[in-house]
Amino acid sequence: MFEDILQPLHAGRLDEAEARCRERLAANADDAEVLHLLAIVRRQQGDAVEAHALLERALALAPDNALYHLTLGRLAAAGGALGAAAQSFERARELNPNLAGAHSGLGKLALLQGDHAAAEAHFWTAHRANDGDDEALAGLGHLHAERGDFAMAVRFLTRAAERRPEDALLQMNLGRALSAQGVDDFAVQAFANALRLKPDYAPAGMMLGAVELRRKRFDNAEAAYRGVLAHAPDHAAAHAGLGDVARARGRHDLAIPAYERALALDPAFDNAAAAYVWCLANVSGRARAYAAAQDWLAQRPDAHIVRRTWAELLEAEGKREASQALWSARLTQAPDDARARAALALLMERAGTADEAAAQAESAAQDVQSGELDLVRARAALRGGDAERALALARGADVGALTATQRRQRLQLIGLAHDRAGRAAEAVLAFREAQADAAAPLPALIARAELEPALAPLLALPPLSTPREAAPVLLVGLPGSGVERVAALLADQPGVRLRRDRFERHPDFFAEAGEARLLVPLSEGELAVLARRYARALARRPGTGVLVDWLPHLDARLLPAIKRALPGTRLLVVERAAEDALLNWLAFGWSAGYAAADAEASAAWLKRAGEQIALAAAVLPTLRVDADALLAAPAEAGAALVDFLGLDALVPGAQFAQSARSTLGGLPTAFPSGHAARYREVLAPAFAALR
Repeated sequence: MFEDILQPLHAGRLDEAEARCRERLAANADDAEVLHLLAIVRRQQGDAVEAHALLERALALAPDNALYHLTLGRLAAAGGALGAAAQSFERARELNPNLAGAHSGLGKLALLQGDHAAAEAHFWTAHRANDGDDEALAGLGHLHAERGDFAMAVRFLTRAAERRPEDALLQMNLGRALSAQGVDDFAVQAFANALRLKPDYAPAGMMLGAVELRRKRFDNAEAAYRGVLAHAPDHAAAHAGLGDVARARGRHDLAIPAYERALALDPAFDNAAAAYVWCLANVSGRARAYAAAQDWLAQRPDAHIVRRTWAELLEAEGKREASQALWSARLTQAPDDARARAALALLMERAGTADEAAAQAESAAQDVQSGELDLVRARAALRGGDAERALALARGADVGALTATQRRQRLQLIGLAHDRAGRAAEAVLAFREAQADAAAPLPALIARAELEPALAPLLALPPLSTPREAAPVLLVGLPGSGVERVAALLADQPGVRLRRDRFERHPDFFAEAGEARLLVPLSEGELAVLARRYARALARRPGTGVLVDWLPHLDARLLPAIKRALPGTRLLVVERAAEDALLNWLAFGWSAGYAAADAEASAAWLKRAGEQIALAAAVLPTLRVDADALLAAPAEAGAALVDFLGLDALVPGAQFAQSARSTLGGLPTAFPSGHAARYREVLAPAFAALR
């Protein structure tokens, strides 16, 4: 009956819809439904006064029409009259308990008042009444995002945005949820949509800049921040964003004036002040940076991010006591400053004073809600043997406030707590989830049966006639074997020069195992080039003593090049029972690029990596050391290692001691020998793949 009005109204042709309404009213001034439709049109045209008058006339004619009360409530809410809006929504709900819009309206009001429980109840009621209600979808999406359930938030917000594609706020909220979930490509698109709809929408521009900066797409990030400044030249956070881009590019000199501009516009901008202090330290020296931090804190003693930056700079200089003193001094001034106490707890834990850190964390937790602090407390509980409390604290930590590294630490803690309680299956699930975030394909290794025949003729060729560098000892060990602790032990020895940069990029031929040219007979000149490249990489790390080169894994395709270009090379293999090594790898992780999220695939790789070591041991002079015996008593069990390396003795030092407590909170870095027996049933397929 009203199609001639509804069609242009839904299509956004408001002038046409208004003309049709007024034609109808000219014929019948008391048509309540047309009055209601005209009120909606006038509300969308920005005339709230006439819209309200039209609704009052419609309600006078039909006082029990729930839709009219709903529209009146929406008009009141848009004008900020929240009390009147609540009355209208309540009246609409009384007249029609299944009216989704009334429940959505009440949900939005509850959300504005901070009553999330009531808001959620109203939104779910609206959703059940009409699963396409866009306000309910948007509200549920917002609530799920608030509690850190970003997958559900994206689900609801996507549906809401599909129904209201021209809503810039919805697009931005969807982008935020997508970004928090790590789906950056779609997040960027959502922020771009918001800016297309509303070019001067600064929050969307700032979020776009932040995501692009995180992705290291610096040109895009800079463009986003400059887009904000084009509409708001005095937007302090956008100037700080330009500083962040310059700092990420390593141009601290360009970042400093950007932060200075941000601070001039907002003298209480603590985050910009902290970044400014950091850049000063890199450009003008620590003394000027510390002076700037001191001046800022004199004016704003609660600016903990500035104090934290100062403390981190001191830590980087090795001045841990001075770093802790900054927070202790603050607590002397303000004993009730729980945030300062929390920061001190975190610093103490990193410094290795776990018990003192736990005491500070417990005290701070009475007043500060912090996921990071909950992890400190969980580690303390686990260290004290209270697995259930550790589990409760780790599970209760605010995931949304944690960094990616801290989220992995949380999952590892959950796994360790289950392990302590004897729940192997639950422990494995948590360990796998902890490693899933960092999962990437493991380095490709060729099967021994396929590789060995190809290597044999190359290994029989003569070595380089004039060696250019003292032959290294290659240190190898499977993930979970404890090789990293043996490396720390060797680093303590004055007669050892340890090379441990292999986990990063390195310029010699060891990085080129997949190069076909290494699996052909190499000439004397080609071998000399390989030797020179190896020596050049070592020149950056001068030192004396036997050279021990720690390899993350050994790819046997390199063996002919190693044996011929570096004659005299020897092999030091750190061994641990394969099942124990796999469990340690799964539970404690290892290095970037070596995640063990899939236990069966990791076991298959571990077996193949062990075969590569066996191939190397067949052609290079080799010493195998028992990791458990050596790490338990280095001086007593290290006699063979001392002889192999030509040392006078093996004396554990600071680096070996540090390696034993390299995890936060004093937790172990590996399970004791034989612990894998508790997992034989749960990890049976993976253990079978090791054999």
